[in-house]
This record gives sequence, C-alpha cells and structure tokens, in this order.
Amino acid sequence: MISFVFLLPVCPNCHAMLHRRKPPFTPEELKALMDANKSN
Repeated sequence: MISFVFLLPVCPNCHAMLHRRKPPFTPEELKALMDANKSN
C-alpha cells in the first residue's frame, strides 16, 4: 500500500523552485524563502 501522507500539492512554478537545489528544498524552506523575499 502506498501512503500519500507526505504529498503536498504545489503549482508548477513552486514545483520547479523546489527542485532548483540538490538536495531539493523542503516545502518549509521554500516558504521561508518566499516570506523573506516579501519583506525585501
């Protein structure tokens, strides 16, 4: 059985951003980056 507990739907732009780094960003890291960008 496959568990989908850890899946998080994201838009294509966010999906691409998650994979811009190796290892990929976590959703929490990406949210922190976006929040930091809003304050600039």
